[in-house]
Amino acid sequence: MMYHADICPQSSLPHNESGLLPYCVVTILCNRSAAFDGLPHAEPVTDVSFGTAWPDPQPFRIRLADGTAAPSWDGQARVLTVSLGKAESATVPLGCYVDPADLEILGVWDWVREDYEQEQTAALEQGDAGSALVAVADELAVLTQLTLAGGNEMITPRLSMSLVHAVQQPLGRPAWTRLPVVHHPEAPVAVPSAENKFWPVTAWRYVGSHTVVLLGALKVHGASTAGIDIEATWTEWLDDTSQPGPTRRPAAGAVDKIQLGSLQATVLYSDGSQKRMVAVYIPEVDTLWFAAPFDQLSGVTTPTDVAAPVHNLGDTKHRCISYWAVASSRFQEYFSEPGLDFTRTSDPLMIDVPSSARPLAPDVLYVVPTFGWERQESTNLKTEVRFGNGLRVYLGRPWYSSGEGELLGVVLWPDPTQPPSDAQREAGKEFITQWGLDPLWSTGSIGPVPTIDDLTAKTASATALTIDEADQQVNVAGHTVGYDADRRLWYSDIEFTNADAYMPFVRLALARYQPSSIAGVELSHVVLADFAQLAPDRSASLTLDPATPAKARLVVGGLAPQGPAAPVIEVAVEARVPGVTSDLGWAPAPHTAATVTEDAPAPSKPASVLWSGTIAFAAEPDPGQFRVVVRESEVIEAATPGTSVNRLVYAAILPFNFAPTAKGITR
Repeated sequence: MMYHADICPQSSLPHNESGLLPYCVVTILCNRSAAFDGLPHAEPVTDVSFGTAWPDPQPFRIRLADGTAAPSWDGQARVLTVSLGKAESATVPLGCYVDPADLEILGVWDWVREDYEQEQTAALEQGDAGSALVAVADELAVLTQLTLAGGNEMITPRLSMSLVHAVQQPLGRPAWTRLPVVHHPEAPVAVPSAENKFWPVTAWRYVGSHTVVLLGALKVHGASTAGIDIEATWTEWLDDTSQPGPTRRPAAGAVDKIQLGSLQATVLYSDGSQKRMVAVYIPEVDTLWFAAPFDQLSGVTTPTDVAAPVHNLGDTKHRCISYWAVASSRFQEYFSEPGLDFTRTSDPLMIDVPSSARPLAPDVLYVVPTFGWERQESTNLKTEVRFGNGLRVYLGRPWYSSGEGELLGVVLWPDPTQPPSDAQREAGKEFITQWGLDPLWSTGSIGPVPTIDDLTAKTASATALTIDEADQQVNVAGHTVGYDADRRLWYSDIEFTNADAYMPFVRLALARYQPSSIAGVELSHVVLADFAQLAPDRSASLTLDPATPAKARLVVGGLAPQGPAAPVIEVAVEARVPGVTSDLGWAPAPHTAATVTEDAPAPSKPASVLWSGTIAFAAEPDPGQFRVVVRESEVIEAATPGTSVNRLVYAAILPFNFAPTAKGITR
């Protein structure tokens, strides 16, 4: 008798050889039946002889090589080489075959042959020497061939041998990918922003959820991957009121684990209890689909429940989280060397995880006007511009109740094209921002209510949002917040466009606004601030002509009230006090040194020009010794008839210095 090895490798699977270490091992299992050359459904058979007569057979080695070549036998070295691709396995039968002469000495074969001879005799006795006799003869011929090839289990029983081309690491790196998934139109999925709508994975949460479900897909090499670990890292704000200020801390954690036990199209579960689905494996594209019941993918059965990784965050806050997948090799038990790495890691993917609950109401402390200043003193045109129409809102700690990106929202009337009626204005006075003219002044008009377009410092806006305390939709203009370390308070600067009205009153309706939120929970409860006034823009420009260095032109501009009294503009020239270098070292210049002459107002004078005139010195002034001071005051009637008081509302200081190199003049 001689050895017979039936080696039938399976077809090669696609793989990526990048970064693989060449490890090959062989193991023995019993899980496949045989097929033999020349018989129906047969596969190629490789015969290996014992080399010497029984009972002293010679051993042989089986060598597993990478590739798809047919098995080859080296009789001299007694090595059978079998090719198998990386991460492929094949279970083949290993048995013995017999020589034709050996059949005569096998008692089992005699019993089989005698049984067929009895069937032939019975067929002849029944007078059927035709088809029945031929059928019995054919069966005996086939059985003889099968027995000679080692396929008769009664004579030469076989063992099953499993060939495995093990790899230390999975073939290729796992990669986030996109599938042509169709979401149900009524699915409760957060609408992707412009930044993340093309992401292969998106985050889904329900209202109040402390967890996040990752919907999307991950490309893997299933044949070499036993499981996938999803991991994450992010940073978050911590505003501990016992500390001097907020801090930003890193955070990380394991998200979920996916065991790829089968390479069949199936739903994968988080553990053996099969209670929570974590993915759907699609063998045709070797991809894990992270699905939800409201998803549809052509050719794949939609799971009955969420089948996706779940990240337990412990709260409802918005975060920007970097996720990555770590694939583990199926073949770790084949490697005994210490310190080997059996994993391969995907590229990180930054995912916007929305907030799932309304923020806390803001702690509004007080509101003050803000002013922006722009000065230009390096040329012969000295300018000082004050930008008004701004308010600063100071807020108590802590901030970021809804996580990263929390804004202070100015809550507005929802439909600018349909101003509110008096009844609507009264009903919504606790929830919407309103403004009105100062009754002291006759001035231009403003819109019925502020709109999103009226707020120029906004960083985000939204329309038709809901609020928790009323059945009313609102618009919102979101503003960033900053931290004042001296006051240990948060603040937000809000700016309006207002070209016509002088000093209007504004009452802000404010809420925390989280743009990265699931629908319906973007706004906190609304808080009303105190009334505040918007100061107008102002500008002062001093023009110095090098041809007449002792004379200059001054123009003061901006929006002023139309009555009952015009603002009072005072222009003075101040001289440096000898020996005093601080800002306090200035005093009014003598009238003999400089004079200020206001222009007579002309009919064509623009309404925005509040004052214009000439400043003339008796002699060319020395550099750094003089400055021009502008003061504007409102004239307000006092309680006593016929009397009034002045209120300073604007001041500017312009140096009377020529540019260093103007027309060759050195000063």
